[in-house]
Amino acid sequence: MTGQALPRMRTVAQIKAMFAAEGETGISERELRRLAKSGAVPSLMAGRKLLINLDALIAYLNNACISSEQPYADGIRRID
Repeated sequence: MTGQALPRMRTVAQIKAMFAAEGETGISERELRRLAKSGAVPSLMAGRKLLINLDALIAYLNNACISSEQPYADGIRRID
């Protein structure tokens, strides 16, 4: 080995069950899949299973911020 630690990859169901058991967050399977598809969290397909990097997901959730501002409250937002 090169000395690098292997990433902890988990399925969507495993992550959801782990968070639910710890009472940490109410993140849905759909949101986990959206984060993976958008590239916000590193992931890969292993056959038919979506594997998500657990450490990157936890870092993303720790750094995510919610803005109280509504950016397009004064008009209609453009849809591209």
